[in-house]
Amino acid sequence: MKHPITQSLLIAGSIVMMATAATAAPWGGHGQGCEQRDSRIERMTERLDLSNDQEAQIRTILDEQREQQRAQRQAMRERIDAILTPEQLALRDRHMEQRQTRRLDRMAERLELTAEQQDAMAALMQEKRADPGLDRDQMRERMAEILDEAQLARLDDLRNRHGGGRF
Repeated sequence: MKHPITQSLLIAGSIVMMATAATAAPWGGHGQGCEQRDSRIERMTERLDLSNDQEAQIRTILDEQREQQRAQRQAMRERIDAILTPEQLALRDRHMEQRQTRRLDRMAERLELTAEQQDAMAALMQEKRADPGLDRDQMRERMAEILDEAQLARLDDLRNRHGGGRF
């Protein structure tokens, strides 16, 4: 490739995608939140006739695994950041901001957000970017403070249509 910045960003993106694929949820689950964990345990209980003690043990294992994955993702980000030049970091940040703006625009259109809701969601997205430790459940709780019930239902519907992820 002629552009070393582009090459570095593609490599970093590939690493992130591989890490995401490697940490995909077992038993058909899509996410890492408590709701997905509970539905996974419920399916396992139905399929395998788990005892209450087994359910509790599996819940602990899944919670520990989620925390380990979060720590691994953070460590990976820090290692990648240490490799990138200041120019590459700035370029990556601009790309992330553009992606966030597009996501917020789609959300505003599909959920019919007010200007105040758009501002609150933008602030929440910035907070998430600054603190990757905010998990899906925490983000969901924070969104519930911003969106009304109809918008939350629409958001859930859109996420379900897109495999539990972003829309």
